Amino acid sequence: MTEEQFPGTVASVRRALERAFVEEDPRDAAWRGRVGNARMSVRVDVAPDPADAAQAMVVASSEVLPVPKFTGPLAAAVLLEHDGFVLGRLRHDGSALVAEQTILGGHTLSQEETTVAVWTVGWLSANEGARLHMRVGGMDPGEPRVPDVDVRRGAEERVSVVRERASRWLEAQGFVDDPVWGLHGAAGSGVVKLKAGDPNLEALVEIHMTGSRDPLVIQKFIPAVSKGDKRIILIDGEPVGAINRIPARDQVRSNLRVGGTAAPVELTDRDREICAAIGPTLKARGLIFVGIDVIGDYL
Repeated sequence: MTEEQFPGTVASVRRALERAFVEEDPRDAAWRGRVGNARMSVRVDVAPDPADAAQAMVVASSEVLPVPKFTGPLAAAVLLEHDGFVLGRLRHDGSALVAEQTILGGHTLSQEETTVAVWTVGWLSANEGARLHMRVGGMDPGEPRVPDVDVRRGAEERVSVVRERASRWLEAQGFVDDPVWGLHGAAGSGVVKLKAGDPNLEALVEIHMTGSRDPLVIQKFIPAVSKGDKRIILIDGEPVGAINRIPARDQVRSNLRVGGTAAPVELTDRDREICAAIGPTLKARGLIFVGIDVIGDYL
């Protein structure tokens, strides 16, 4: 049982949520309750990370639609909705479409992070069902409603540390162009192209760290993005198709939300090699519907 294996994480989850939402009998879960104005039922489980049994994972989930079969039209609707998500994902569990948000447990788990995860899946559960029905029916649901909530995770004490580490790493690598973006963003949000020694780095790190505790990713800029950023869809670890997203002129972001253009594309031998390398791990983790991005020869 998760409570026996990770008692500290289960206790932390219950403390974090005991006054935040309407609690219910947890039964077989670590926590269970009603979330948001719509009082959506959300459960929280604590389980071992499939890649590291000693590491606890906290999984918040809530049913969105009771659909026994994950059809092609529904998969396309989910893909389109995912493009606008910042947190959370939709997953088919064999009998229903479920909203889910997973975070790491253990000593790094914070009350705010747990609350945000639960609130996120409650919000998705309340709002995504109608939007998916419209998309499957061939209708455009329009822009998603913006939740009336401001979740801030102040961490000013970390700004100087992150700034120093980022600057040192850029200098050591000798990069000319480098993007910095939030690991947990979506649809191109927060992607910034910088140069080594760029005077804007400090301000950008401060902006990020003031409103978020999410880590930063710094990596070398790949010029091949001008020819497109390939989104490859894998179902149960196997590639089933792809689209190429071509950035607008003078842009480095190819996301459709920011002006990128979708174009048909075939999988290359390198694409299939990448999929073959990660497919078994995706399947082992229960990640049935996954989108990956490939630029040139790189994942």
